[in-house]
Amino acid sequence: ASKIYFNKNPSDLSLCECASLAAIVQNPLKYDPFKNPENNKQRRLVVLKEMLNQNMINESEYKQASNEALVVSENVIENSRTGIYSWYTETLIDDVSTDLSKKYSIDKKTARQLILKGGMNIYSLVDPTLQSYAESIYENYMSYLKNENGKFPQSACVILDAKTSDVLAIVGGTGKKDSNLIFNRATKAKRPPGSVLKPLSVYSVGIEENVFNYSTVYDDTPLTLENNVFWPKNSPDRYRGLMPISFAVERSVNTVAVKALRDVGINKSIEYLNRFGISVNKDKDKNESSLALGQLTDGESLLNITNAYCTFANNGSLGKPRTYLYVTDNYGNVILSNESGKTDVLSPQSAYITTRLLKNVVENGTASYIDADKFVDIAGKTGTSSDNKDKWFVGYSPEYVCGVWTGYDAPTQMNYSINPSCVIFNELFSRIYKEAAKKSTFSMPYGIEEQEFCFDSGEIPSYECDMDLRGDRREIGVYKSDNIPKNKCSRHKIVELNIADGMLAYKFTPFWKKQRAALLDYEREENDSYSVQDSDFLIKSRKNIN
Repeated sequence: ASKIYFNKNPSDLSLCECASLAAIVQNPLKYDPFKNPENNKQRRLVVLKEMLNQNMINESEYKQASNEALVVSENVIENSRTGIYSWYTETLIDDVSTDLSKKYSIDKKTARQLILKGGMNIYSLVDPTLQSYAESIYENYMSYLKNENGKFPQSACVILDAKTSDVLAIVGGTGKKDSNLIFNRATKAKRPPGSVLKPLSVYSVGIEENVFNYSTVYDDTPLTLENNVFWPKNSPDRYRGLMPISFAVERSVNTVAVKALRDVGINKSIEYLNRFGISVNKDKDKNESSLALGQLTDGESLLNITNAYCTFANNGSLGKPRTYLYVTDNYGNVILSNESGKTDVLSPQSAYITTRLLKNVVENGTASYIDADKFVDIAGKTGTSSDNKDKWFVGYSPEYVCGVWTGYDAPTQMNYSINPSCVIFNELFSRIYKEAAKKSTFSMPYGIEEQEFCFDSGEIPSYECDMDLRGDRREIGVYKSDNIPKNKCSRHKIVELNIADGMLAYKFTPFWKKQRAALLDYEREENDSYSVQDSDFLIKSRKNIN
């Protein structure tokens, strides 16, 4: 205090200055000699009077100290003007003041002043290196975010420890932070997460409950058609036909997400979202658009969504995001302890299978332009809200989980060809891991089996699968030991085609005009209003009606 307020060693303080510091102790805000000089003066006069009454000083010393004009250090004045807290420090102060107010029944304003002036020690969980990386990227965000209609959107990010959910770094807005108590978009903003919600509300739930597995096949076709408007729409706007869950997650196929949700059940989906710590409006979110497509009525914070993904990175267990471990008073007594706690949400096997699904997103899917996976295993999911008003990416390595959101504070459509949140994530993880000695990889738990499957049936491939006109339809899937395909593919059938027109041969077709091939024995209700990409490979589409 001597250094801060007067830029002196304690032995060099005047009696007036000593009394000023003694005055501060009873109420650090009220008697702050810089912010409340008159209060400090009145209090230090009380201190000096008591010193006189108790014969600690004489009358002459009392009069001289009472009449002395107190001069605080210019450093205090300058620090009060330029003391801009980092995004992490401000989040930390907010978290501690919230917990202090709850535990000691005081208002948050008083709690905040106790933190700033009460001599507390806060043991935070910030990783200075990660925080500096994030701040550097966001201070130079124009290098990463393309100009949109003459202005730049906002963005925020948070990095958590994958095993503990501890908050290691956080940035709540773009550009250099130039003031305190400003809106933190990483913790305070609630926006629709879009497809980032699908692994939490649909896919991990179905795998955990054995409703489907890695290769269960759904038909990518619309569910409803009213006035020639199809729902749900995919992005890009097309329908591919039969595909396994793995491909649907990889390409973020909306139709499959809705059909899979119907099998999981809306109530079960909401039950698991609650376990993941995701807020659901009980009156308005009991529908397929909210749960399968991520259009949550009240939205959700970037911090909570990112923390939910820690479940996949941490063998199915979920902790709470913490910015501090504990707080002590100026005597070293612990006055706040912040336990993490763990909740088992998924089995380790279900968490790992979900991770493998999300690795496909980065390797071959909607986030394939992320190339930091050359340094470390990365899994993750992109998300876009209605009309491209929010762009999300939540990704993770074995060590860190990182969520990035991009959008305008007043929701506005964006027209990025590449998800800008992926760009920021990629820059962050490239910086974090490019000097790593070896590539960190996800470990497979006990009870997982790998097996080939047929892309079109999800079953064990047969000889007929190799005869498909499109080539090899075999892929490798990962399964829980008790939920693995056991039957051979029954969807591919060998047929004879007329090489002249590609239609099914009939009994009078010469043998030299015949070609043996496998087509799909699958009945789909066709609609002339839309086309499905694999329709040409169904047996019924090759039947010659003449």
